[in-house]
Amino acid sequence: MPPKPTVVLFFKGTGLGGAELNGLKILEFLRQEGWSTRLITGSKGELFERFAAVTDDQAVISFPYPRKPATWLLVPRFYLKVKAFLNRRSGRQVLLCGDFYELWAALLFRSPMRPVLSLWQGEYSFNDDSCVKKWLRYGAGRADKLLASAPVAEHANKTGLLPNPVHVLNPCIDETRFNPALYNRKELRERFGWAEGDHIAVCVGRIGEGKGQLWLAKTFVGEPRFPKTAKLVIVGPGSENDLASLRALEAQSEGRLRVAGPRDDIPEILAAADLAIQPGTLAESFGLAALEACITGVPLLAFRVGALLFTLGNEYPGLVPEGDRFHFTEKWIKCSKKNIPEWGNKLRSRLLSCYGKDVWKTQLFAALGIL
Repeated sequence: MPPKPTVVLFFKGTGLGGAELNGLKILEFLRQEGWSTRLITGSKGELFERFAAVTDDQAVISFPYPRKPATWLLVPRFYLKVKAFLNRRSGRQVLLCGDFYELWAALLFRSPMRPVLSLWQGEYSFNDDSCVKKWLRYGAGRADKLLASAPVAEHANKTGLLPNPVHVLNPCIDETRFNPALYNRKELRERFGWAEGDHIAVCVGRIGEGKGQLWLAKTFVGEPRFPKTAKLVIVGPGSENDLASLRALEAQSEGRLRVAGPRDDIPEILAAADLAIQPGTLAESFGLAALEACITGVPLLAFRVGALLFTLGNEYPGLVPEGDRFHFTEKWIKCSKKNIPEWGNKLRSRLLSCYGKDVWKTQLFAALGIL
C-alpha cells in the first residue's frame, strides 16, 4: 500500500463557524488515523489553537481574493510564502480547499504530486446554476476532485456545467455526542435551571444577517400569546453589535430569553430542550445544526429552504414555507403550548444511515483516493 499523503488544508480563516468546524473535524479524524496534516490559513480566529493542535505546522498568510483587485498586489508575496511552506515537506501533498474561496490559490501549486480537492461549504442556491458558475470562476474545472454535501452534489451534477462530477462529502454528524440515550433529561434541565413545566426552544448557530436570530428574539419578546412557561435560548457566536442587540432584548424579557453565546455543551442543551428552531432564510448547503437537533430527538421548526428539503423531506411537519414568518410564529406558539415528540423521534436512524460518522469516514477516504 502506498504511503499516506500529507493533507494540507487551505482555509481563509479559523473563526467559529460551521465550515471551520467541519474542516477541524476532518483534520482531527485524519490525525487520529495517523495522517500528517498541515494548515494554511488567512487569519487566527477562535478555533486556531484547536487547528494547531491537530496539524504538524501552520502558516498564517493573508489570502488575496479575485473579487478584490486591491489585493492582487499580494499575490507574488502570497505565492512565495506558500511555496516555501509547501517545499518544507517532500512527498505527495493533497491540497484540500475548505471552501471555493481558497480554490484559485491552491491551484497555483497544483501538480501530480500536489492534487487539489475543492470542497463547497456554506450557502448554495438550489434554484439556479449561479453557485456552480461561481465555482467554475474560481477554478472548479481545473481541480482534481470536487466535493460537496449530497444535496449540493446532486444539484450541481444535474446542471451539466462541470467537467467532472461532484463527489459527496457531507459534514460529519457526531452521533456519539448527539445521542439522547446518553443524557438524563431531568438532570440536565435542573442543571440549566429549567423547570419541568417550562417549554424550552433552542436556536443554535452563528448569529448574523440571514440567520434570523434577531427577528426570532423580537418576535418572542413582543408576542403576548406565548405562554409564561415558554423560554427561548439562543446559542452561537456573533459580532459585538449583533450580540448587543440580542442582549438588549434579553434585558426586556423578564428572564424568558437567554443569549448564551458560543457553548461547548450543545448536545446536552438540545437533549434537554423541547424544540429546536432554525429561523434562517439562507439556503444552506447541508444544515448541520438542524440535523444534529433531529438526531438528538428534538422536534425542529425551520423554513423550507436550502438542503433541508433534501435531507428532511418536504413532508416533515416542522418545515414552514420559505419566508412565511406569520405561519412560522403561529406554529411556534402552538408548539410552546404542547409537546410534539412525534416530530423528532422517527428520524434518527434514517438520518444516521445517510449522514452518520461511518458514512462520513467512507466518503472522506474515497475523496482522498485510498479506497
